[in-house]
Amino acid sequence: GNGYSTRNLKRMARFSKIFAEMEIGPQVAAQIPWITLDEIISKSNSHKEMLWYINETHRNGWSRSMVFNQFKLKAYERSLVEPTTSSNLIDNKDSDLTKELFKDTYVFDFIDPSHIKNERELQATLLQNISKFILELGNGFSFVSEKYKLKVNEDSYEIDLLFYHIPTHAYVVIELKTTKFKPEYIGQLLFYTNYIDTFIKSESDSHTIGIVLCPEADGFICRTTLLNTKNMGISKYKFLEELPEYLSKRIKETK
Repeated sequence: GNGYSTRNLKRMARFSKIFAEMEIGPQVAAQIPWITLDEIISKSNSHKEMLWYINETHRNGWSRSMVFNQFKLKAYERSLVEPTTSSNLIDNKDSDLTKELFKDTYVFDFIDPSHIKNERELQATLLQNISKFILELGNGFSFVSEKYKLKVNEDSYEIDLLFYHIPTHAYVVIELKTTKFKPEYIGQLLFYTNYIDTFIKSESDSHTIGIVLCPEADGFICRTTLLNTKNMGISKYKFLEELPEYLSKRIKETK
């Protein structure tokens, strides 16, 4: 029949040797195109990595091109780095959901770092690539507004980026910084999340989540700042060329 070339038969034989049906399940395998499965097998460096990409592809509905991009962004290696700079969610103690919301590192492969001189330029570039940024944030994020204005008497404030996370039914405030994390950033973020909780969110919404995105952050300072807080996280962003060295260092630290 068509499609049974020597090359494809060898691929099928390899696939049958690598995976047991119980590992990926008939439903998972049936919903991932063969060419995407072959891409995962070819690019993975370990059995565990293959299973991770297959399960994530099924869960997130990644296309072949998206799978290719996830390999480029070292998604599996990044999943091995536990996010240590986030506080507990008030409305959901699910550790997997917390890990999804508070990643250790985001990768901006669509940004040329030489063009970013300040927070305004970073925000503008993210907005120009909002679809890619949402994909990097993860499943279930919906963009609400940039520079969301908060009015307090005669004063006004601006939230850099406001999102809504559908799985947790919560607004997500993201503050962008181009400098290493400072404790005062959490005070600013706390004001924004409390304002949204008080004046914007409905009774059916969960408590607002706040994330500071910055290029560098000291773990001890972050954890100390986040003591006794809820729904707060500090994540780092890296440009593509910075990623291999950073991940190598972080994975060694977690072993």
